[in-house]
Amino acid sequence: MNHYKLAALSLTLLFLSVLFQEKIAAQTHNEHVTIEGTFRPQVKNFDKINAKPENTSIQFEPQSFQIRLLDRNYNKLSKLETISPLRLQLRENKIITKNFLMAGFGTRLSPVFLYRHHSNLSDATSIGVGIKHFSTWTDALDDQNSTFMNNKFDVEIGNNFSTHNLNTKLEYKYDSYYYNDLRQNTIQSVASDTLKQNYQNIGLQSVLSSSNTDFGYLQHEIGLKFNYLFDKFGAKETNIRLDAKLIDVFDWFNYNGDQALGADLAFDYFDNKNKRESNNEMLFHASPYLRLQGDFYRLKIGLTFNYKTEKDPHFRIYPAIIGNLFVFDNDLEFYAGVDGGMRRICYTSLVGENPFVSSVLPLTFENTTFRFEGGVRSSAIQNVDLQAGIRFSTINNMPFYVADATTGFKNSMTLLYDNVKLFNFLVDFAWHHSSKFNVEGSFKLNNYSMDKLENPWYKPNYELTLEAFYNINDRLKANLGMVSNGKKNVLYLTSIDEKSYDYETKSIKAWIDLQVGADYNINELFSVYAQCTNLLNKKYELFDNYPVYGIQLFGGIKVRF
Repeated sequence: MNHYKLAALSLTLLFLSVLFQEKIAAQTHNEHVTIEGTFRPQVKNFDKINAKPENTSIQFEPQSFQIRLLDRNYNKLSKLETISPLRLQLRENKIITKNFLMAGFGTRLSPVFLYRHHSNLSDATSIGVGIKHFSTWTDALDDQNSTFMNNKFDVEIGNNFSTHNLNTKLEYKYDSYYYNDLRQNTIQSVASDTLKQNYQNIGLQSVLSSSNTDFGYLQHEIGLKFNYLFDKFGAKETNIRLDAKLIDVFDWFNYNGDQALGADLAFDYFDNKNKRESNNEMLFHASPYLRLQGDFYRLKIGLTFNYKTEKDPHFRIYPAIIGNLFVFDNDLEFYAGVDGGMRRICYTSLVGENPFVSSVLPLTFENTTFRFEGGVRSSAIQNVDLQAGIRFSTINNMPFYVADATTGFKNSMTLLYDNVKLFNFLVDFAWHHSSKFNVEGSFKLNNYSMDKLENPWYKPNYELTLEAFYNINDRLKANLGMVSNGKKNVLYLTSIDEKSYDYETKSIKAWIDLQVGADYNINELFSVYAQCTNLLNKKYELFDNYPVYGIQLFGGIKVRF
């Protein structure tokens, strides 16, 4: 049975279950969590050597929150339509403050700083300001310069009008890293400045959304985004994105449930320049859909249309269907769906994932011709939330990092592309033993079937995260975290021309990273924290010849005022 038949059968069974299931009380899914980023070295999705802590967007209404020493963006199972997020325990804020300040220092001469401000300029206008700094001034290896610096400044303004809300955000990032010198042992005269890479990123985003909730009113959201990134070695990327989301609730069918027609529209323009070439490309996206939602089910049926204007223009159509079925008082949810689509492989996203990429990269469009997702979410077991599912995708032009030794002394990464069949098994869970003790974790198993390449270079065969939080008392809170990745295969290009390349291969062993931290609240406005990372002191490698830092100790203060 091919994957199209498998997807069709799964959706048919799901829809038939919806039709014959008795009605159940509807479940609300409006939980909201504001988590303060701790802005410190972290084990986060392959990015511990040069941590890039991100904080949640500024919120103009005071929110309840809990401070975590481990920031991590979990890869949730279903990117199609997440209906039941894992529950998180919140604590009440007794004092509302306009400012949050966090400052600390690490044992490797590593200053950390985070400042957040929000206030109301008027009854209808709010402003938020954020400043971040994190750097390390010692090296991971004695003979290699591996210091780095991350800086970010952002301003966000929110305006509430009678029928619309307007949110505008401006941000600036400056990041600095060093390439590894492959010939350091033989050539001692290489100036370190020739190995230093700087990235500067200017972003502006504005979103206008309707606030009218009347029946029959066309709900809409229109966004405009501008992003400009440039590096030290002449690479420049400009991205302009215009998107819109439209949805209209109607009452055509005579049944007890919500009915809606909607569409997601987007236009992307990319302009790329480097020392060798320049090009510009566009991508058009349209996804009209019909959504039916009742007390115990949700069904979304549509199509996705993509058109790209690269050297070889293409127009593609993909199915976009997902269904969710809620049973047993909404303690159990089944979901299944199919979709697909194109995305531009852009320099900005590559730099965010791997700061050691080359300034000259072959950029193209990745095309997910088909993706099926299915699984179950459950909260039937007391104090436990569990999600488990599978994902099967066929992807054309999937990028893989490879080390490029043809550039001389720079150990920079370039890209090779291949057509791939990808299978994932995914699990997310959360155990809320009590208000004092909580455990969360995720596991992802990856299996790649390659078309031309020998291996899925730099892709781990599994990814595991685990976090435990323990509130010892009202003042002292502790946590323990673990991240583990499976084995990775690595390819080195040793020579290359337009038609072929020579290479060498090796592997990076699986690794485990442990860290522990604690917060002590002196009063409601002032607290101190301590964090110890990489407890096993293993200088494992996320990228070959780029080891992470060993054990580090951080400490500092947090102030609300």
